[in-house]
Amino acid sequence: MVPGMLRCAPLCALAWGCSFSLDLDPPSAAPVVIDCDVEERCNGLDDDCDTLIDEGTDAPCYTGPAGTAGTAACRAGITRCVAVPGEGAEAFGECEDQVLPEVEQCNGRDDDCDGAPDSSDDAALTQPCYPLDDGEPGVGRCRAGEALCADGEYGLCEGAVGPRDEADNEQDDDCDGVIDE
Repeated sequence: MVPGMLRCAPLCALAWGCSFSLDLDPPSAAPVVIDCDVEERCNGLDDDCDTLIDEGTDAPCYTGPAGTAGTAACRAGITRCVAVPGEGAEAFGECEDQVLPEVEQCNGRDDDCDGAPDSSDDAALTQPCYPLDDGEPGVGRCRAGEALCADGEYGLCEGAVGPRDEADNEQDDDCDGVIDE
């Protein structure tokens, strides 16, 4: 027997309402009597006096954002009891086998577990695009557009602005980094 652990001895036949007498190791001056229908806890002790320590005390766990467990692929995991026998202190390990939200992708799935596939923060998922061969987005008048994700694929690029012939207007119309050449 591990020092400090409880040793249970039945005072009556196992039946509803039966009690157990507990002797401490090392022995104490007075025996302790507890009800035998005590629930087992994760504490390194045999709380329910069935000779097993911490059985059935593993617990569900989830470390993701509130409201995402059980949505799409996200699910809770389990944390196992790792209490040291005889110490009486609760101790659980890491959360295992949980599935947490991921960065949303344009793939037809709800990767971030917000209940809406191919969206991020309740907004449509988009990506910058520049379908033109000439010019450079962010140089002169040239600007990237956006492609909207729908049904797991990005659509046409909308809103892109490309180069045009240079004009005498104090702007870089042809997107080459030089104004009015």
